[in-house]
Amino acid sequence: MKKKVLLVEDDLDVSRMYQFKFAEGDFLINVATNGRECLEALETDIPDVIVLDLKMPVMDGFQVLRRLRAEPTWQGIPVVVLSSREADTEVQQALDLGATDFFVKYRSRPEDVVVKVQHVLARPAERRVSWRYRLPVRPEADETARLIADFRLPHGLQCTECGQALVLEIVPDLSREEPWFTGHFVCSHCDPSRSSASAPAQRGATHGESPAHR
Repeated sequence: MKKKVLLVEDDLDVSRMYQFKFAEGDFLINVATNGRECLEALETDIPDVIVLDLKMPVMDGFQVLRRLRAEPTWQGIPVVVLSSREADTEVQQALDLGATDFFVKYRSRPEDVVVKVQHVLARPAERRVSWRYRLPVRPEADETARLIADFRLPHGLQCTECGQALVLEIVPDLSREEPWFTGHFVCSHCDPSRSSASAPAQRGATHGESPAHR
């Protein structure tokens, strides 16, 4: 049976392009041009996955994510965010609101987004959340001193608010064949319970993608 994707995108050219690519991937496609239309579509038909733009008129993607996670009927729908925005705080906000993954439009090929959606739907429902791992980093190890200097991180990788050591939080990208992660530094003392880059980013944390080293 074909999987159903709800594409929420206000740019008609971008929408047409993704509709074509999802059709090539053997998906059934429903389209909404803003957040309100997305919620209206969910009232009549529940998709297997939502591909959601953030910057839209009437109701933006963040508002949609809040509504999705507040409604028990919709909470389990995986959401892949597709946006022109790439600020660390906005990426993390989308993930904290329940997005399964995040793509930046101008850096992502439509076929890669389709593959990501296929991978998301191939996972068991209980694993359709973004796994996160927090790893300690020794400031004196390997090229850490160079990393601190190049990205102007806090000296010694210490939180500028509480002085505790920052840890590296990584989120796996399961759309790739090889192990690949998105990473950023966080303070476990200031933020012990939830994974957040928004506050640490103000304390000098950084965010980026890197392949795993076996």
